[in-house]
Amino acid sequence: MCLIVFSYQENKESSKAFPGSLILAANRDEYYERPTESMHWWESEGVLAGKDLQAGGTWLAISDDGRFAAITNYKEPTNGNTDLKSRGELVSNYITSKEVTSSEYLENIKGKNYAGFNLLLGDKEGIHYFSNRTEEVDKLEPGIHAVGNLLLNSQTKKYIKVKNQFKELLQTNPDEDGLLEFMKGDSGDLSDLDMAGFKETEHEEIPYRFIKSDYYGTRNTTIITINETGEYKISEQNFSENGKKLEKTSFQFKL
Repeated sequence: MCLIVFSYQENKESSKAFPGSLILAANRDEYYERPTESMHWWESEGVLAGKDLQAGGTWLAISDDGRFAAITNYKEPTNGNTDLKSRGELVSNYITSKEVTSSEYLENIKGKNYAGFNLLLGDKEGIHYFSNRTEEVDKLEPGIHAVGNLLLNSQTKKYIKVKNQFKELLQTNPDEDGLLEFMKGDSGDLSDLDMAGFKETEHEEIPYRFIKSDYYGTRNTTIITINETGEYKISEQNFSENGKKLEKTSFQFKL
């Protein structure tokens, strides 16, 4: 499971690579044993991202020309199809392609080739969203949005709560540490849930914002802020089993 919540404000007169401002907070949940590289610059591609060493893609990335992308898995029972492509390549393929716009990229995705996903892309056009469970490309309106393992802005208790609390938090002008701490809220242990039954249910998410256990949980929290002057600030806090803090890295650049 994963969760992304963000506030997007549009400036249509901006000539920047991203026309507006963004405050985004994302939790990536994964098995601790899955080999992963923390966020770093992919020097030859001009990409800032972590890397899934098992499948080769990534879950969240920013390019040195100001574009960004993030993906979450869509929650549904497994169908046993082993021929599907890795969803992480949808992020890495977009972020390393310098010429295509976000809307063009989304319109050419063959959704049937992947298990269910939610994909967010940001560039000079604004922010676009696509899920292969609806097959619709949506240009997002300014405001606060949330996406996890159901569709964007689904009317679930988890989505509604995190959006409302994020809105309240932003009114206090939180710093990076405040945003990181927010994403650790509503934490819970998987041992308290019936995971065997949960895996085969549809339209149901793990209720916790921050997940802990000795085998699966929130591996990292990423904060991205973009202001209208084109300044990008990115921080990633990594975690190990049972939510133990590991290294934290920070990056900053301006276009």
